[in-house]
Amino acid sequence: MLRLPFLPLGFSERNLDELELGDAGESLGRSAIWDPSSLFVAGGLGQEIADRIRQAFPNSVISNSTLADADVLTGHLGKPIGHLGYERASGQGRLSGTDADTLEREAACGQGRIELARKLGPLPDFDPDSQAPFDQMLVDGEFPQALATSVSTLAVAKRTRRPIYSDDRYIRLAARREGLKAYGTVAVLEALVARGLLTDAERQGARSRMLASGAWGLRASSDELVRIQEAANWDITRQVRTALTDRGAWRNDILQMWERVGSFLEEAYNREPRDNDRWVVRVIDAIDTAAPEIPPVQRVHSMLVVAWQIDQFPPSNSDAFFRAVLDALRGLPPYLRGLPPIDLPLFTMDQVLAAFSAEAIGEDDRRALFLRMTKRLSALDSIRALSAFVLPPRPPPAPSPK
Repeated sequence: MLRLPFLPLGFSERNLDELELGDAGESLGRSAIWDPSSLFVAGGLGQEIADRIRQAFPNSVISNSTLADADVLTGHLGKPIGHLGYERASGQGRLSGTDADTLEREAACGQGRIELARKLGPLPDFDPDSQAPFDQMLVDGEFPQALATSVSTLAVAKRTRRPIYSDDRYIRLAARREGLKAYGTVAVLEALVARGLLTDAERQGARSRMLASGAWGLRASSDELVRIQEAANWDITRQVRTALTDRGAWRNDILQMWERVGSFLEEAYNREPRDNDRWVVRVIDAIDTAAPEIPPVQRVHSMLVVAWQIDQFPPSNSDAFFRAVLDALRGLPPYLRGLPPIDLPLFTMDQVLAAFSAEAIGEDDRRALFLRMTKRLSALDSIRALSAFVLPPRPPPAPSPK
């Protein structure tokens, strides 16, 4: 199993998440086949939660390759390695080491992984007499260890008709193409809570540990992130960094991501208005990392639309919060706000009014929308908006008489 700075777990896509939750719920009480990723993730949740998950799928199995993989790689986790990065703000390269928390967490995951693997029943990777494609692939070819565990997991699942418990999204997709049930730890935790086998507090603790490990696809709510930040006295946490830089979420669930970001920023502002600029910069920088294909101007514009709450009347957030977000966006460094600089509120109003034309919503509703947006601006910005969108242009000065 590759040592990655993050471990994608879910798809951040509502329909797929619900499908996997259904598979996990239907599979409770049945034997499943685990793979290295589920061993690693579940093993990292602590022995009590890991055993609870294992007991929910009695008589579960692993392939021989997965057992061998657990034995080989456990000794490599928890050892420091260097990371070469790049800081856009300074334009400089950066070499950093693995921090102590990460090393401790990796070592615990590795130990939990091997303990789980030894409690599951190993099965041969393939049946040499079978003509099934996955069995034949293993008979005919020599695979690297990481690939052998994936193919053997699919082969055993197909041969024994067991569901696959994997935190590798690609394995789960491959299983579905073969008509097999598949799910990951995110769905398992939800299914256990629904069945009364896990408390909500235990689920929250497990999710927090996964976020701290850099796991994507958890679709953490703003309330969940606020609870984590409050426990850390609002010092930026690894969990919130992970949630904000979830590449899958910004691609597959972008509208919900913006809603979560808006709610989270509002809570952060209500706690300490002076920290608002820092949080706005963190969010925009996170999007730059997670979804660089979104143009800088679009990121800034979208955040302002979220804070403006043009779809709510009256808005649920305060005018002070909205104006604080606008001021923070105006103060972004050029590499985050994009070039050339734009008049942000006027640009955003123009984009919104173009999307909601008089033909689409009626002239009266469009006028009401404009007035609602203008009302939230400062006095100076309101005057500029009226001048740009309402007042007729001034006629050119008359030529002076000769």
